[in-house]
Amino acid sequence: MPCPAGKIVLSGGNRIRYESGTGNVGQAVVNSCPDVSTEAWIVNAKEILPTSNNWQLQAYAICASSD
Repeated sequence: MPCPAGKIVLSGGNRIRYESGTGNVGQAVVNSCPDVSTEAWIVNAKEILPTSNNWQLQAYAICASSD
């Protein structure tokens, strides 16, 4: 999740969203951290248990002026 131009990332996070009514179907976040430039928050997830259910990974970044 990139920050707007001229801002740096202070923090960030994520959540896994599931198809309605399916609940947790075996995914795990494997990485959630700032990138090396401190201009974005990086998140990766993977299926631990293969599933045909739909899921989404959402990421967010908290950014501020670098001044």
